[in-house]
Amino acid sequence: MLGLCLVLLLFSCSESQELAELRLVRIFPAGGALYLNQRIDLLFDHPVDPSTVTEDSIRIVDEAGLPVPGELVAHSESLRVSFQPLSPVSPDLADGSFRPGRRYRLLLPTYPRSNSVRGGRGEILRSVPRAEWKAVDPQSLPLDLPTALMPSRQSGPLRLVREPQVEAQQGRIRLLFDRPLYPPSVRLSSFRLEAGLPGAEELPLRSASVLSEAPPGGQRGSQIELLAVRPLRPGFHTLWIAPGTRGPTDAALRPLALDVGSAPLAFRADSGRPISFSVAGGAEEPAILQRFSRSREALTEDPALLGLPGRIDGSLDWGPKGLRIPHSGFEGFRSLGTFVADRGSILQIGARIRTSRGEQRLPSGTWDFDHFEIPAGLRCYLLLDGALRIRVRGRLRIAGGLFLRYGSHVAHPPRPREALGDDSLTGPALTEFWQRFDPRLEVEVAGLARLVADQGRVQLEGQGKELVGFLRARGPLLGKWGDSALLPVPRAPGDFPARGPAVLGRLAAVSAWSGFADHLALSGRVRIDGPLREGLEILLQGQQPGPMGQLSAWLRPGRAPELGPVAELRFAVLAEISADTAAGPLLTELLIR
Repeated sequence: MLGLCLVLLLFSCSESQELAELRLVRIFPAGGALYLNQRIDLLFDHPVDPSTVTEDSIRIVDEAGLPVPGELVAHSESLRVSFQPLSPVSPDLADGSFRPGRRYRLLLPTYPRSNSVRGGRGEILRSVPRAEWKAVDPQSLPLDLPTALMPSRQSGPLRLVREPQVEAQQGRIRLLFDRPLYPPSVRLSSFRLEAGLPGAEELPLRSASVLSEAPPGGQRGSQIELLAVRPLRPGFHTLWIAPGTRGPTDAALRPLALDVGSAPLAFRADSGRPISFSVAGGAEEPAILQRFSRSREALTEDPALLGLPGRIDGSLDWGPKGLRIPHSGFEGFRSLGTFVADRGSILQIGARIRTSRGEQRLPSGTWDFDHFEIPAGLRCYLLLDGALRIRVRGRLRIAGGLFLRYGSHVAHPPRPREALGDDSLTGPALTEFWQRFDPRLEVEVAGLARLVADQGRVQLEGQGKELVGFLRARGPLLGKWGDSALLPVPRAPGDFPARGPAVLGRLAAVSAWSGFADHLALSGRVRIDGPLREGLEILLQGQQPGPMGQLSAWLRPGRAPELGPVAELRFAVLAEISADTAAGPLLTELLIR
């Protein structure tokens, strides 16, 4: 018996001496700080036998000795074995393999343990260097690390790689990006979902999250899942993604790219990035539908820069029941007509002036005009003997000069405008403040108020920069009013008067850009729900593909095919409003097929 044991012992020793040795020559990272998603690579001096690479032979364990979940990969005909951890997807980054601030170490059994790693030709692993790491804590990052996640090797900005994948009944939208995302950057506030064209009915989102599952079809990258509060109805939808670091970023905090190849995307620096997609409804052809559901101003840019044809006097309103004619908010309005200044015009209480309604005497207290204009090269003088209010239900355009003078009896003019604090500019506090001064000038404009650049000016004569009055614009306010003797008072959000006569003149509404040129190219037809009201005109404008795509001219719907290939489309509605125009919505829906 003793002889048999001696023979076995001698055989074992000779086998150990004859087998070649497998050495672990490099561990990366060798130790120290560890990103929460960082792969750990083990480099051997001989190719390893893949069948010996198991959860028992190679383990990463935490401080309690518990194994860390992840994937082991033995690269074919390679010297490398990798441990790929589960990347965190929650905003606090605490649901991945490596937990913030925790310590980890490497465990590899060695020969003669049966579960040790062997080489492809039977080489044995006799010893293993020690390796320990500490996972990065997002709350206390080193100065040289932008985030707690290891950035992707891909260069350039983050990109969407396909159009949204939509499950309408579940209210689910999935977005695929070309690289891992930084989970804390995926916030619900970064997304806005609207039913219809941009600016239509908002559909609230319940959640926005990064998915842990791999993208379908073996694609690389990362997915975001958005869940709406209700199913998505058939028709067009628009998803806005906040720009820059206010929206989703990769681990290096690189934001979403401006261009995304063929996906129907457009960039707006102020609001973010819209993605338009359709939801089919049975056998019906998907329609692009603009619903006017929220009360807001319909024209927010300078009409001259928009290239709209003709003169624009004001803005329509997107109303709760359609595109509607805005009210001026002026009660007891007694129109003097339209005033266009001529050479040497002098305005003062009791004076007689010529307007579109003939010769008019200027009353005390309030002057009401349909439109008020001072052409270029002309001066108009306004004498302030007391408190005066000017109300304009249409446009106020000053291309020449409006010069304001105090009457000779005014011994102590109002204090300098610099003394007026911002807190006094809103609500009842503003009215109460101005009632202290006499004389004073209050100008209220319901249409478009324009001070023409480099020509128009409103100036106080004889008193330097003493405070004279304020300008409250209910519609668009264009020009450098802050440099004039009238202090501009912006309209408060949601301040849409529901009383008084309608705003007068040629009013406009312009939609946001929306990427649906593929649908337009199919037929080039525009359909309006119901007959068009008299005096209503609809125009379309397209933009060619590319970041600097050329804009087309504004065309009538019947000429839509002339737009050619366009990446984006927007529409404008022009309405000629007179004192006889009936109230009610101008347009309830706009469908483009």
